[in-house]
Amino acid sequence: MKKKILLLIPIILAGCEQHKQDRIEAQKNYDEIRTSNNPGSLFRVAESMRKTGNFEVAAKTYQQAIQVDPTMIAGYIGLSQCLRLTGHPAAAQQTLNSVAR
Repeated sequence: MKKKILLLIPIILAGCEQHKQDRIEAQKNYDEIRTSNNPGSLFRVAESMRKTGNFEVAAKTYQQAIQVDPTMIAGYIGLSQCLRLTGHPAAAQQTLNSVAR
């Protein structure tokens, strides 16, 4: 049993290191584009932030993208997911309802 656990440690640590690198890369991308008025770029940054678990920054970036392009349905969906994951289910539902209109 100990051998199996010891064999798993490098695999676990490698996964943690990759997640850390993903977060660093996402933050760099966010820093470069956060003042952009390009909704596609903002959306890509928001997606990157969401995938790395940075839901609050992702939500703000989705909101920026939506302000620039209010027809971006994927932005509303991403924002709704982030709101739900940060403990704001009512706001998430309201966001989805605004898309339906």
